[in-house]
Amino acid sequence: MAMVEVTRTGSGSNNDHLRRHNLSVVLGLAHRTGGLSRAQLTRQTGLNRSTIADLVGELADRQLVVELEPDSSGQVGRPSPIVRPNPRAVALAVNPEVDAVTIGVVGLGGTVLKRVRYPTPHSTSAKQAVAICAAVIEGMRSELDTRYLTVGIGVAVPGLVREQDGLVRLAPHLG
Repeated sequence: MAMVEVTRTGSGSNNDHLRRHNLSVVLGLAHRTGGLSRAQLTRQTGLNRSTIADLVGELADRQLVVELEPDSSGQVGRPSPIVRPNPRAVALAVNPEVDAVTIGVVGLGGTVLKRVRYPTPHSTSAKQAVAICAAVIEGMRSELDTRYLTVGIGVAVPGLVREQDGLVRLAPHLG
């Protein structure tokens, strides 16, 4: 298994940044692999066991991961809990296309749970795309509120985006 680079620099005011980074690394590993034991997380990140326990605890408190008891048959010693993405945690993915706006509900772990494609007769402006998204998401709200825990939204922007702050510099079909 590949090692994950974990930033260890920083002091004082950088502690929050370092913690957020390490939370992101652990959540990313759980997301990409579908689940790892705490021991595997410790090996892959290079962090110590107590740090992994604290990070996993915080992710579990935020309902982003769940911990499951491992299969302990045939193992020596105390087995390490398995850390998996919470199946209820989802993100909304928005893709404004030339002829439609597509909104997806994607579970942590990468499974597309639902996709709604709203066709448009022509390219939409940014304002129209936002209005369509708001209407589609409002139509899904009861399902989102009862079945899932929505933890974020991502928007695919068909154009040039300034990396520093996300400002859309050029998106021809969004005007």
